[in-house]
Amino acid sequence: MSLNDLVGRESRVGGAGLRGIRPFEPCRHLAELTGLPLRSLAHRSGLQAEILVSGPIVLGDPVLPA
Repeated sequence: MSLNDLVGRESRVGGAGLRGIRPFEPCRHLAELTGLPLRSLAHRSGLQAEILVSGPIVLGDPVLPA
């Protein structure tokens, strides 16, 4: 499942409940940080989400559909 699949849907990451709002498009800063060409990051750079339930998120927690 890609992050774009979560737009308009609820998900869980760690102890947090989220609803995907919209995908983020990459920026030049992200391309510089990753060393990847900007075009290779298109539609793969993140997701704006509303927090429905707050909770801890730890690096490596999977993104699970609710």
